[in-house]
Order: sequence, then structure tokens, then C-alpha cells
Amino acid sequence: MYREGGKESFAPLCSRLTHKFPGVMNLLGYLVRRYAHPTDRRNRVIRLTAAGRKLIEKAFREHASVMEDIGKSLSPEERGVLIKLLKRLGKGAEELLRRTS
Repeated sequence: MYREGGKESFAPLCSRLTHKFPGVMNLLGYLVRRYAHPTDRRNRVIRLTAAGRKLIEKAFREHASVMEDIGKSLSPEERGVLIKLLKRLGKGAEELLRRTS
């Protein structure tokens, strides 16, 4: 959701979260807002609120800091190989998600 400009269709997100709509909105209500989809009246679009964006940005910063600390045990060459492999795994996971959605 965040990587895609802060918005995503609600149904696929709920499907991935494996929760029903009311439960997700109750849980995430202060982090996201829902809006009418511009072309599909059956669907909704969700966007991060300021609080949601702040939480995500904080989590990303903390994650990056931990990864930086962990990475210090690798040589620069090893880190390069690891980054390349992780990107490849990420692309493979995205492709699998697209095929199974």
C-alpha cells in the first residue's frame, strides 16, 4: 500500500490481510481512510492518514537502522550479493502474489 503511492483498492488489501472489512477498518481506522473508487462504484480506495504515514515511516526508519547494524557483519561484497538476492526474492514473491490473486 505505501509503496504504491499510499493508496490501494480495498478488496485486494482485505484479501491479503485475511480479515473481513469491518474488522480491518476497526483495527486500522485511524491509520487509513476509505474513499469511493473513481471508476468502480463497487470498490473503495484506501489511503493512509497522517498518523498512518507517520507510523509507517517510523517503522521503515527503525527497520533500516536494524538492517544497517546487522549488515555490518558482512563485507561490502557480501552485502552487495545479499541485496541483489533479496531483490530477486522480492520480485519473485510479487509475481507469485499476482498469479495467485
